[in-house]
Amino acid sequence: MKSRIENLPAYEIRKSSVSARYFNRVRIALSRLGGPLRLPLTNLRDLGMFLDEDLWVCFDGSLNDIPVIAWTEFDTAGRSGVHNEVSCTLRLYHNHAEVIIDKVLATVYDLLDKKLDETGLPRDGGVTSLTGRLKHVDKD
Repeated sequence: MKSRIENLPAYEIRKSSVSARYFNRVRIALSRLGGPLRLPLTNLRDLGMFLDEDLWVCFDGSLNDIPVIAWTEFDTAGRSGVHNEVSCTLRLYHNHAEVIIDKVLATVYDLLDKKLDETGLPRDGGVTSLTGRLKHVDKD
């Protein structure tokens, strides 16, 4: 898929970012489910999503998997915490692709959430909250 992205002229290429919510969900899914992942975006006609560590591509399955949107060059080195968005390069291959970006990301999030639930692993990765467990200790 990466060679296809590099060899196909994009309608627009620009710097962008992905919210931590979406970026973290994809990273967790790739870690737990293995990758790359290919997901049908059933509520978006013939669109699908290819997810890998370095590349996310929304493609049109009815047109020989031609890319519609691609997120590349994720800059995790400049990220100061897992709650921060991640800078990337956004490549648009259709003049109206920008209209569906949010819907694509939300759909991918929901699909990955369902797939992760099917694994039976804890959603939080086994991290225990300390809220309510810590008691104030008075020092004399």
